[in-house]
Amino acid sequence: MQALIVAACAFVLAVVFGKLIIPALRALHAGQSIREIGPSWHNSKAGTPTMGGVIILISILIPTLLFGDLTNVYTRLMIVSTVWLGLIGFLDDYIKIVMKRSEGLNPIAWIFVGPNSCEPPFTPS
Repeated sequence: MQALIVAACAFVLAVVFGKLIIPALRALHAGQSIREIGPSWHNSKAGTPTMGGVIILISILIPTLLFGDLTNVYTRLMIVSTVWLGLIGFLDDYIKIVMKRSEGLNPIAWIFVGPNSCEPPFTPS
């Protein structure tokens, strides 16, 4: 029953924050720029708001902080990993929008800051 309540809370947060954040991103012109070397049907994505991952982060983290067992090492590891990867996604979108580089984060940088960097060097007990 608790899982159902948490899932409903996450869904409501996603809908509410989605309705608030997406128009704000459109107003800020935080849209996707498209590279010229892609397929022509890809041009329809031009202007699609980026940074929507903020909605997902809010929808995951708030219910976890409210209802999760914060004494559990795996819960804390999930929170740290989620925030870390969210920051990487923010950096990638920031590079795309502010620096006008449609490629985003450099592939070499992804090796050092990507998902492999979230793996703990040990198994928590």
